[in-house]
Amino acid sequence: MERRIMAGETRRTKLAPEPLDLVQRFLNTKNLMRGYDLLESPQRATRWLEESGYDPLGTIGGTELARLLGLREGLRDVLLSHNPGASARAAEAASGLNDLIGAAALGVCFDPSGRPLLAPSSVGTEGFVEDLLGAAVRASYDGTWRRLKACANEGCRSVFYDASKNRSGTWCIMEICGSRAKMRSYRERHSGEPRGAS
Repeated sequence: MERRIMAGETRRTKLAPEPLDLVQRFLNTKNLMRGYDLLESPQRATRWLEESGYDPLGTIGGTELARLLGLREGLRDVLLSHNPGASARAAEAASGLNDLIGAAALGVCFDPSGRPLLAPSSVGTEGFVEDLLGAAVRASYDGTWRRLKACANEGCRSVFYDASKNRSGTWCIMEICGSRAKMRSYRERHSGEPRGAS
């Protein structure tokens, strides 16, 4: 029997492929539905980086944490704009992201097949940021970047991978977030109707 998916979880079918999964995992460190933030303090952020395979070279400081949080929310705003009919938040988010990534120093390397790739040239937290940016750039070139989306449900915003043929996915889990949004829309449409109206 298949385990029931809970609010704030990502279905296996909506997990991003490598290396885009790094971006998805990073953005989903904050879960509005379940009320947790794995980056809420320098200590927790340091632990998350270590568990993700990055040595932050000691506990990260307040400035590094603020940058990580800014990157996370800026990227989430960009991914929200990947939804059909989404507002044009991307331009504002992109401007803020450009300010945050100005110090990133990505290099170029060649993989064993001779294909050029962006590569981090730093270590610690900066190396993580460079890997994150490299994953986004690679996804942009291979056509998967716009498939990574933030759930359109304002109370969720979990990041999911839209593998649908026409890229029309809007909700991380239709049965939960889609249903809630449709119910909210229904109530708003009918809130002004007199009793007994059909």
